[in-house]
Amino acid sequence: MVGGLLVGAFDWRAVFWFNLTLGAVLFFAALWFVPESADPQPGRLDLAGFVLDTALLVSAILIGVAAAITGLSASGLPSRRPADTRPSTV
Repeated sequence: MVGGLLVGAFDWRAVFWFNLTLGAVLFFAALWFVPESADPQPGRLDLAGFVLDTALLVSAILIGVAAAITGLSASGLPSRRPADTRPSTV
């Protein structure tokens, strides 16, 4: 809502500057007001969870790249725009 108002009153750059300023203010406010909450005795690294999460993330990225290359949309149907829009050389 604020983004639309900013773009309507100024231009799209106003949204960037608003978000940059707001983010900086909130970051420093969090440093100032949020108390330290580190665990004095942290647990061990969950290696199995780390490996599985990494495999899931890599798989999701590769599926997205393969879908973009083949021109498939999220529904599994061919997208309107083919992935390869380079001019053909004959």
